[in-house]
Amino acid sequence: MSKHIADLKKHDRPMINTEWLNRGRGSLVATCLPVFRREDVGCLHWGLVNGKTQTDLNWGHRPGQPEPEVWQHDLFHGDFRPYDEKELELFRHVIAEKPLVPSE
Repeated sequence: MSKHIADLKKHDRPMINTEWLNRGRGSLVATCLPVFRREDVGCLHWGLVNGKTQTDLNWGHRPGQPEPEVWQHDLFHGDFRPYDEKELELFRHVIAEKPLVPSE
């Protein structure tokens, strides 16, 4: 991912990654979020709570199949229990690390 970011930085444009978290394919909060922060790349995380959109299920999951051991996008179960408290702590840490908007 760092190589892709370096290549895109050559265009001198703001970057926002809208499709980055896919735990089943090895794209993890612990490995991606610090890179985005270090490289000043925005990232959009749209899977928050397990619900009707079923973003906890991996791509290709079919009705009747067992739930995957590794969930895909969500941070919270439907009852608001975190899937992984360590991920939430990392979000808090990275967000608090430095201002997201430069002060004037």
